[in-house]
Amino acid sequence: MAHYGKNYKYTTFTATEQAKIQKTNGKNYIYQYIKAGKVSGWIWYGYLKNGNAPRSFNSYKLAVEDYAQGSLIQTGVINLATDFGDLGDVFIYFYDEDEYDSEEQVDQDISTFSNIYNLFQSRFTETERTHLTNMINQVKSEPFQEEHYTLSDELSELASALGLAIGSLN
Repeated sequence: MAHYGKNYKYTTFTATEQAKIQKTNGKNYIYQYIKAGKVSGWIWYGYLKNGNAPRSFNSYKLAVEDYAQGSLIQTGVINLATDFGDLGDVFIYFYDEDEYDSEEQVDQDISTFSNIYNLFQSRFTETERTHLTNMINQVKSEPFQEEHYTLSDELSELASALGLAIGSLN
């Protein structure tokens, strides 16, 4: 049975054998025998990458929904996000920090952003990781006050930066 790699981009395979084949043009090619569950077969090694397969968008979305429970972005994540671009847009366009009633709500959103950042951290570039880590640390260190303009602005900037980074994933 023939399989197409495009159908298994979220599957982690294990290579169990390797063969070196000399084609009629005199060039040598390396093929590996790979397996994942009931799916197995020979594939040219150039089509493979080391490491685990990335998670699917839906698995990320479910994790973000869990983290967003009770936060100001919850409705947007559940109702609007169908891909990484939409998910990023939820942070950029639907995050409204003006609705804070309490320090607990601020802490909830900071925790939500931190958890979501940690979820995607390995997929971001080093520059994005450095920038977002600094932004999260800055927001965490900012004291809550009744007139929380600085904190509101920083949370809004964090939401936008995190949204842009998530939206650029594919």
